Amino acid sequence: MGIGRSGLAIRDGALVLGQTAPNGGARSQIDLFEVLADAYLRGVHDVVVIENSEGGGLPDDLHRFNALLAARGMGRLHVRTAAGGTKLARKAQAILDEQHMVGGRRAMLGLQPDRGEPPEGGALARLQAMAADGDGVIFASVPVIDPERCTGCDACLRVCPHDALTQIKDETGASRYTSAPSTCDACGVCGDVCSFSAIRLEAMAKKPDDIPLVSWTCTACGVNVHAPERGGRRTGQCHICENNNVHRKLFQVLP
Repeated sequence: MGIGRSGLAIRDGALVLGQTAPNGGARSQIDLFEVLADAYLRGVHDVVVIENSEGGGLPDDLHRFNALLAARGMGRLHVRTAAGGTKLARKAQAILDEQHMVGGRRAMLGLQPDRGEPPEGGALARLQAMAADGDGVIFASVPVIDPERCTGCDACLRVCPHDALTQIKDETGASRYTSAPSTCDACGVCGDVCSFSAIRLEAMAKKPDDIPLVSWTCTACGVNVHAPERGGRRTGQCHICENNNVHRKLFQVLP
């Protein structure tokens, strides 16, 4: 459920949201959660949603956000729905209209929206980092690697803008993939860059277990490589040499 900046305002300790037609996708839900988290961390725990004839999934998204809070033992948002034509709906819409006009004037003058300076880092990431290690804690978007498909190329780790996927060494010195779903913003770049469809995003899910890695030296090119311990067959070659049959091609040109 997406909302434009003109479709929200904070007034008298409440966040007012104008419900718009759903545009779907995990990213739009993250955008809404960012707004809610920003308000929540500012101490705004009341939300007024203006109903419209198009309906949509905004109430469901608010319920999911409350689930994130509940999993961390935090107080929930108090949500009120302002049905069309009611006094509450008219008052809420007037607040949004005023916010829109003020925002338009500020934009015309080259000014930024007057919402205060947020602390460094996204509000949703900071909220989700709270009690992140507790039992049953869920996250808005979770990158999940399939060890059976993963070749260990590390492309997803390199492109992730928020380090939601990293490679670490455990207390024994063994390498493994781990995730920090509190920072994931559902951009989907990790999945786009994976040639083997080995990664997916799960919404409202728990942090997956770390994935142990095994290392070896490619018998064809001599490069040190790694891959998930639970992966498929091992030929002794890296995934590039294996998929391109490099060793066979080199053998064919030898005198």
